[in-house]
Formats: sequence, C-alpha cells, structure tokens
Amino acid sequence: IKTIECANGNVRIKKNQEFEETEIALSEAEIRDVVKKFSEMTKIPIADNVLRATLNNFRIVAIISDKIGSRFLIQKIS
Repeated sequence: IKTIECANGNVRIKKNQEFEETEIALSEAEIRDVVKKFSEMTKIPIADNVLRATLNNFRIVAIISDKIGSRFLIQKIS
C-alpha cells in the first residue's frame, strides 16, 4: 500500500497506480483522532485546521473542517 486516502469518511487505498475502494468508513471523530495522533507523534501542531507532517516513512496532509468534512491523505515515502 502506497497511499491511504480518507475523504467524507470513505477510505481508499492505492497499491500500484490505481485507487481501490475499501469497506472501511470512518466517522468525523475517528478522522480527527487519526489526525490528532499524527500531530502528537510528530509534535507538529494542527495550524489553521491543516496538518502537514512526516513521521518515519509516512507523510500526512490533513484538513479538519465542519463545512467540507475532514479528510486526510497518508503517503508512504520510499
């Protein structure tokens, strides 16, 4: 798995060059928990409802929003 994307609660993964839908659905609270955990582990605060951080071989870009829904993208860095 190279990328995990969560938008509107729906989780998709990218293995090769194409995204695949999963049966995993996250609530708004669960999405915020994932983002908060990355923020805590990297010691990078969520600024203006956005987090851009790198942890080991992973990069996360996340948006926390009540208007458009929270979302994140986690990419494996090779």
